[in-house]
Amino acid sequence: MITSGGILGVVTNVKEKTVVIRVAENVKIEVLKSALTTVTKTVKEEPKETKESKDAKGKTG
Repeated sequence: MITSGGILGVVTNVKEKTVVIRVAENVKIEVLKSALTTVTKTVKEEPKETKESKDAKGKTG
């Protein structure tokens, strides 16, 4: 999603007149719906890989 001000992010919440956009890890901003200009694509968020799962992938029994 892109705002009229050029901010890129992922919509995390939709309210009556605004949307909440994640612009970085642990950084969210709330903007007016009227400021949205482009929806780039729809993405389903996948669970983050944990350190343990990364370690397990790296080991070859």
